Amino acid sequence: MQVPSAATVNGTVEGELTAQSLRVQNAGVVSGIATAEDIIVAGRVDQTATATKLLIIESTGVMDGQIACGELEIRKGGELHGKIEMLKR
Repeated sequence: MQVPSAATVNGTVEGELTAQSLRVQNAGVVSGIATAEDIIVAGRVDQTATATKLLIIESTGVMDGQIACGELEIRKGGELHGKIEMLKR
């Protein structure tokens, strides 16, 4: 699925999701490949995520899998499991 601007996930998305910016709400789950300039995770993202600029994992957020990002912020309580690649700016 390709979204031309901002995407907000409040349910479950399986497969590939590409957007300019992506916000995964507390009840949201993305299982597959997520790609955006900025990704904010308050819910859960599994498998692969690429944030070309900024990835924020909120206190309720869980990232599990292969992650690539330009900048990374993890709020207290946020979880990150997997491999991280920091992209060159």
